[in-house]
Amino acid sequence: MGKRQRVVVRWTAPRGLVALSVFVVTLSLLEAILATYFWSWGMKDFILLFLPIVGVVTALTFSWAYLTEHTAVVPQKPKVKEKRVRRSLFGFGKLPATLPSGGTPWEITFRSALIVIIAFLIPVGAIYILTSQWTVQFLTFLKPLAEIEVVWKYVLLQDVSAIIASIFVLLIGHQRP
Repeated sequence: MGKRQRVVVRWTAPRGLVALSVFVVTLSLLEAILATYFWSWGMKDFILLFLPIVGVVTALTFSWAYLTEHTAVVPQKPKVKEKRVRRSLFGFGKLPATLPSGGTPWEITFRSALIVIIAFLIPVGAIYILTSQWTVQFLTFLKPLAEIEVVWKYVLLQDVSAIIASIFVLLIGHQRP
């Protein structure tokens, strides 16, 4: 394997601030859509709508920064065709690298942002489907999840999804060289 050098990500540089701002605004818009949806379902307590949004945006922003810093590596020598293999993850044998190394800082930042947002939206969708009324008609053992109050459904949706996304990002970042 060729040697790789870490790229120092400067979050206070103009490009870093722009990337950070775009990511936070994107997440805030996604959260606003989710909060508006729950507002329409009868959740009228502004504090309970607002606090999870702040927590989720903060947690996912730190996850994104962690992933960006751990994937920002560039090869020191000319690229040679090689098969990249990573150490095992939960005993599943050797896994190929989840993220290709290298690229421009913008590519690395965008790739990391996309992974964090998708890692958050997949559990949001899964939890929403599991707690919806039409799922309970087919899977009766999920009836207690569908009958919880809107407030707790919102908190469950936000917090559990953010935790799952953060753990996923931590595992991906830990695999990096």
